[in-house]
Amino acid sequence: MRAEKLLYGILAVALIVLLYNLGSWSLVNGEEARYAEISREMLRAGDYLHPRLFAVDTYDRPPLTYWLTALGLRLWGVNAFGARFFVQLALIAQTVLVYYIGLRLLGSEQVALFSGLIYLSLPLVLVSSRQLAPEIFAATFELGAIYGLLRYYLTRRVWVLYAIALMLALGLLTTGLSSLLLPGAFCLYLLWSHRRHPLAAPFHWRQAAAAGLLAAGLGGIWFLYLLSQQPAFGGFFGQTYLSVAWGSGWQLPLWLVAGSLPWCGFLAVGWPRPSFWHQAVIRPVMLFWLLLPLLWLLLSAQTALSLLAIAAGLAVVLGYWLQTIASPKIRHCSRLALGLYLALGLLALGGPLVAQLWRGQLSSSGPMLLTALVLIAIALLLFKLIRVGTRFRLVAVALAASLLLLLYSGYFIAANPHWRPTTDALAQFIRARELQDLPILVYDEALPALAFALDRDLVTLNAGQVLPDVRFQTRPAWRDRWILLDRAAAMPRLQQLTSGPSVLIVRGALPEQLYWPELSYLQAEQVGPWQVLYQT
Repeated sequence: MRAEKLLYGILAVALIVLLYNLGSWSLVNGEEARYAEISREMLRAGDYLHPRLFAVDTYDRPPLTYWLTALGLRLWGVNAFGARFFVQLALIAQTVLVYYIGLRLLGSEQVALFSGLIYLSLPLVLVSSRQLAPEIFAATFELGAIYGLLRYYLTRRVWVLYAIALMLALGLLTTGLSSLLLPGAFCLYLLWSHRRHPLAAPFHWRQAAAAGLLAAGLGGIWFLYLLSQQPAFGGFFGQTYLSVAWGSGWQLPLWLVAGSLPWCGFLAVGWPRPSFWHQAVIRPVMLFWLLLPLLWLLLSAQTALSLLAIAAGLAVVLGYWLQTIASPKIRHCSRLALGLYLALGLLALGGPLVAQLWRGQLSSSGPMLLTALVLIAIALLLFKLIRVGTRFRLVAVALAASLLLLLYSGYFIAANPHWRPTTDALAQFIRARELQDLPILVYDEALPALAFALDRDLVTLNAGQVLPDVRFQTRPAWRDRWILLDRAAAMPRLQQLTSGPSVLIVRGALPEQLYWPELSYLQAEQVGPWQVLYQT
C-alpha cells in the first residue's frame, strides 16, 4: 500500500505538469488537426453518430476518439488544451494499469512501482501527451483488458469478465479490430501459463460467452446503426476495418528503442545474465506481449503511437530488471544518466543562446532558461547520489528529467513557433484584422487546424488537390462548404461570396483561374507561405 500511495502522489504531480503548458503546443495541420476539427464540428452540430470533416461524412475511424475530444472541448473550450485534455488522463490511467499489471504479474509492489514510473518517463509516452490520436486511447483500453484478463485468471471473479468486455468494446469503438491484437496475444500468454501451471479454479464458460456477446454488441452497435441506414456501408467497413494494409513497418523497432531511451541504454549497460531472459515470467512476456505484437505491427505498417501498449510490456520487463541487477550496475547506469541529463541540460541552456548569437534563428525565454537550470541541478544531485546506488532514485531522477524536458519543449515551441508547420500565423492575422466573422475561402487546400483555431466553418475551393469523399452523403449541406471549380454550376456561388466582404487564402501565387476575384479584393497581404486577400 505504501508503493500505491507513493504512485498516486507522483501521478498527481505528473498530471499537473502534463496539463500545465498543454495549450502551448498548437495543433499541426495534419491528422491531429483533422481529429480535432471533426470533434469540433460534431460538438457544434450536436450529431455524435456521423463524424464530419468540412461537413462531409467521414467514417474511416470509429467515433470514440471524437466523442472524448468533443467532451474535452465542451469542458474547456475549442482550443488545444480541450482537444488533448483526455489524452493526459488516458496516459495517467495507462501508468496506473501498468502498475497493477506488474503487481499481479510479478507479485512485488516495488517492481510494479518501478514499472509504472518507467513507463511514464518514456519519451514515447510523453511525446504522445502532445498528440491527439485514437491509438493513445486504444492503448488505455488494451491495457485495461490485459489487466482484466490477468485478474480473472488469478481470481476467477465473474464480474471481471464483463469489465474485460467493456474494455474490448471501447477499443473496438476507438481503432476497430486492431485493438484486439494485444489482448489476444495476452490470452495466448495465459493459456501458455495455464498449461505449465494449471489452476484448480473452474473457468466460467457461459459467463465468458455472454461477456463476448456484450463486447461484440457494444463495440459493433455504431457500425450496425450506420449499416442499417445505408447497406453500402458493408463493403466500406469491410475494406476499411477488416482488411489489413500490408506494408513495411521496419522502422517501428527503431521507434520503440528511441522512444524507450534512456532505459534501453541502461539495459545495455546493465545487461542481465542469460538466465534472466529464461525466467518463468519474463520469457512469456517478451514473447507474447512484445515480440508477437511487434511482428504484426511490422507487417501491417502501423504508426509509432501503436507501440504504446507494447512499450507498457517493455516497462514491466525493465521494472523487473531494475529490481534484480546488482548495485555496481546501478551505479554504472547512474553515471550514464548523469552524463545524459547534464548534456541535455547544457544543450537546453546554451543551444538557443548560441544559435541566437550566431544566426538568430532561435529565440530563448526566461522559462526555458529556468527549466534548463533545474535539469542541470537534477543531474548534479544525481552525481551526489551515485555512491548510494538506490534504484528508486534512478527512476525518480529519470522521470523528473523527462517531465522537465517536456516542460522545456513547450516553452521552446512558444518562443519558436516557426519550428512547427502550423496555421497559427494565419489565425492570428485573421483575428488581428477582425476578419473571423466573414466567409473564409481556402483555395485547393484543407486547413482543419485553421478552422479549429478560429472555431469557424471554412469554404474550400476544390481545383483537384483536395477531393471530398461524398459516397455516403445524405445531407446537401456539404455543398455549402465545398466549391468544385471544375463545375460551371459552382461559379455563381463563388462570385456571390467573393463579391462581398470575405477572405480568400491561397498558398503561393494566385492561380490564373482566380484572377478575376482579385479585382474584388481591395487588400492583399502575405502571411508565411499564404497570400491572404480580403475586403470588409
